[in-house]
Amino acid sequence: MNLQPKYTQKPVGSIKALANLLNLTLNELEELIQSSNNDYIIASKIEKADGSLRVTYKAKQKLRIALDTIKSRIFDKVKHPDYIAAGQLGKSYTNNAKAHINSKMLMSEDIKNFFPSISTKEVNRIFQHFFCFPPEVSNALSELSTKDGFLVQGSPLSGEIANLIFYQDEPELVEYCQSQELRYTRYYDDIHISSDKKEFHELIPHLKSKIYRIFGKHGVRPHRSKKKSHFSTCSSRLSVHDVTVNSKKTNPSHERISKVRQLLFTYEYMVDNNSNIEDIIKKHRSIRGHINTLQQQDYSQVNRLKEQLSFITRKINESEAKKYARKYRKVKSKKELTQFSSKVCILKKISVRVAMVINSEKKAADDKIKRKLSRNSVS
Repeated sequence: MNLQPKYTQKPVGSIKALANLLNLTLNELEELIQSSNNDYIIASKIEKADGSLRVTYKAKQKLRIALDTIKSRIFDKVKHPDYIAAGQLGKSYTNNAKAHINSKMLMSEDIKNFFPSISTKEVNRIFQHFFCFPPEVSNALSELSTKDGFLVQGSPLSGEIANLIFYQDEPELVEYCQSQELRYTRYYDDIHISSDKKEFHELIPHLKSKIYRIFGKHGVRPHRSKKKSHFSTCSSRLSVHDVTVNSKKTNPSHERISKVRQLLFTYEYMVDNNSNIEDIIKKHRSIRGHINTLQQQDYSQVNRLKEQLSFITRKINESEAKKYARKYRKVKSKKELTQFSSKVCILKKISVRVAMVINSEKKAADDKIKRKLSRNSVS
């Protein structure tokens, strides 16, 4: 089993080659590097369970285009070992959880303020020593990838860089775990170690020492709260990303299942009392997302929940649904058409009559937009 991540392309050999890769002139690249700190703007601030804030950022258009190109033409060419599931095509947190099914014992560790703790120096090290890019290219890429000296959450590169932060040291840790019949995974800042064969209390101090030494080497700190740093045996519920892994297949938590049932109860109350259609659609989309999550977590009764959702949806007032569909007449662009269509399509499940009205209104809106674009192109 290959435990090392691998870059499958030739290194970007010069700053000129980097500019060409990004479809920029050398002057444009230099200007983008100089302005990159200011080109990251706050997207949201979310209060975490411990009271601290999770600040996420988004990049302005020119920087975002460059970052997307770096991701697709550099980071997407990295092949990761199986113990890294985060950000990998066709994989999700459920794959990470499934790696720990039928656990007899589970150890969890978490990194405190992970993304903002990764310095530009560490990012530069990845570009220079993992990708083998020359210093001038590594410096340019690390400046574009960070803000004010650190990695930001929300950038298209943050997760990619986070996956590689321990590329030198993690394989040795994984190899040690395997030698002790333990299973290791990391999902960005969440580390899980388990065994489906035995309990491993005696190894916990040594494992913690190894993990914390790696953290310290790369300037990140463990989250020492009991919720984030703990171990438990199968006498209690063992979970990875709130997915139960005690048995031979994953299962969602009782709390998550109960939440969906409560949402369905609220949804039915809204429909029965003719609440605002916009609110009903929003609630439907939320419930559908939660049910999809349960499906990913192998919940056996997911089809029953889907049937219940469809049954309630068919009770939505037809007249109100048709009235809402006429909002197609206010749509002015292809983007607005796509966005509105993704919302209103839920109402097609009410009846064939409603579906016919929605399809008719959509076609009329689409034809109107096409005529407008045609006139603009002629003029």
